[in-house]
Amino acid sequence: MKQNLILPISIVIAGVMIAGTIFYTGGNRNTQGGLAQGGANLPSAGHKVEVTITDTDPSLGDKDAPVTIMAFEDFECPFCARFSQQTLPLIIDRHVKSDQVRVVWKDFPLSIHSNAQKAHEAARCAWEQDKFWEYHDTLFNNTNKLRTNDLKQYAKNLGLNESQFSSCLDSGKYTDLIREKVREGNTAGVSGTPSFLINGRIVVGAQPYQTFADLIAQAAQ
Repeated sequence: MKQNLILPISIVIAGVMIAGTIFYTGGNRNTQGGLAQGGANLPSAGHKVEVTITDTDPSLGDKDAPVTIMAFEDFECPFCARFSQQTLPLIIDRHVKSDQVRVVWKDFPLSIHSNAQKAHEAARCAWEQDKFWEYHDTLFNNTNKLRTNDLKQYAKNLGLNESQFSSCLDSGKYTDLIREKVREGNTAGVSGTPSFLINGRIVVGAQPYQTFADLIAQAAQ
């Protein structure tokens, strides 16, 4: 009799442990988005989020493009780097250059990343010298080297005015702006990186290019 009870009890215990794991993971609102590498987190049909685009948001593409992708990213997030290196170039070549899509950057450094806040500020210092996207690419190619000296070296490598850049970075000129952008993302329901709004519908994680291509086609209809 006792032997017959061993298997059912084991199943119950395993079920409780799995449920507890799901509950704990779901409660973490400060994560990076390797959690959505397939198609599991596609936007729901009726859910749409409105987020304002301002002159403080770097962008690529025609402002009148029928599809807007807002990218909430963290320069210390490896999944954001994957998107930047593998997927974004395809979106630019196949959709941005043909005026189908506008890509809008939204700063979202996570508190779990000790160097992210300063890296985002550095990118804004490059932005004021019209080198945001070049600096953006450099940071995502060096997600493990984001200390202040590294950030200044990247500015030098890109031919930025070093004195202006260092003064900007050391002064914390863009600290408040970055924090404002994070609050904006939180208000929109963003809790991890990378997260995207495609014409207001949220997509989470480093999704493959084809997922974006399908969603762009749907949004353009």
